[in-house]
Amino acid sequence: MAQNTSQPQKETTPNLPEAPLHSVYTSGLPELFAQLNISLVVSTYQAGKVILVRHDTDALTNGRGPASTMNTHFRTFHKPMGLAVQDNKLAIGGQKTVWEMHNMPAVARKLEPPGKHDACYLPRRIHVTGDIDIHEMAFAGDGELWIVNTRFGCLCTLDADHSFYPRWRPPFV
Repeated sequence: MAQNTSQPQKETTPNLPEAPLHSVYTSGLPELFAQLNISLVVSTYQAGKVILVRHDTDALTNGRGPASTMNTHFRTFHKPMGLAVQDNKLAIGGQKTVWEMHNMPAVARKLEPPGKHDACYLPRRIHVTGDIDIHEMAFAGDGELWIVNTRFGCLCTLDADHSFYPRWRPPFV
């Protein structure tokens, strides 16, 4: 019996283990982060990661004593794009959800190694939005989260009864 070759053949891809992620930085970056006393949160929807970047003063370099290096934590989220921070809150906009994380200093104090962590953000609320293509987000002065909803061409907020609530739409949409 002849095989029908007019139909496209399904490609199968092997399930390969995910390659570990690492970071590379310029030599002046740890000092800059230390001087400004900052950390950085970055999202990359292509890799499905939220990356937490901070300077680390406990590293040793060739036995010459403490040195400042960078420390990166990679956390998996489904297509994270928009990020917003206000006070002790961090919002992460994913493909179909918005995660609201709160800093829990009491938990940070218990993390190993002792005294190294000044913050620990834990999930406090997850809001299902559907696939609205969240590209940017910001907390307003009153603490309400505003979202750039590119799928529906509007600025929106969240409420308990809807996936999202449109607040503004440009006149040309």
